[in-house]
Amino acid sequence: DKVSARHARGLINVKKSDIIHEKLFDEETGDSNSSKDGRLHIICLTFESIDALNEWMASSKRRKLVTELKPLLAEPDIMKVQKDRVLPDAFTDLLIRQGQGIPTLQPKKWKVWWLTLLGLFFTLLWTGAVLPYYFEQWNLDEAHQQLQGFVAVFIATFLNSYVMTPLLLFLFSNWVRRGEAESETREPWRTLNDGFESLWAKALLTVALYGGFVIAWAVRASAAA
Repeated sequence: DKVSARHARGLINVKKSDIIHEKLFDEETGDSNSSKDGRLHIICLTFESIDALNEWMASSKRRKLVTELKPLLAEPDIMKVQKDRVLPDAFTDLLIRQGQGIPTLQPKKWKVWWLTLLGLFFTLLWTGAVLPYYFEQWNLDEAHQQLQGFVAVFIATFLNSYVMTPLLLFLFSNWVRRGEAESETREPWRTLNDGFESLWAKALLTVALYGGFVIAWAVRASAAA
């Protein structure tokens, strides 16, 4: 614990347990019951962020310390990271800068929407200007419209996922990250920040979106007939 407190960046708490019996230690929760006949001693380190924890886990000081203490360890060291964390929206929650730990609070949805809009705009702007030339080179300029659409969507999705979104997150990472005090309970700001909580509201929006597509397709098909 002394070495951790001296060298671990972002360490906010060091908790040492009483000496306990090996069979009374719960690896899942870290809880234990004291025992006079025990032989285990547990040290719990709490860090201010996942990034600080990862830095300490990968540090040479920790590796050297664990190597020296290995003969005395009854069980391997256990890392517990936000076991009860809720993931309300995978797409929004995963929009973080590459290499950074997952934040406690997901980014605000309107910020995710804005960065997604910028990424798609620049991607479609580039593909719309460049793909016609490559379609001609690939002999796809006279191919079926659906095949051209599939190739265009494939390339645009690839560029947006692997180029534009990582680039925008690199530039606006601090702006996207949500602070602990950034909470809003008034409408419509809460919905803009956190999205729709009701499953029925999400289902209604989904039906309206794809229902509109079906209606548009049916009208075009009947007009063509």
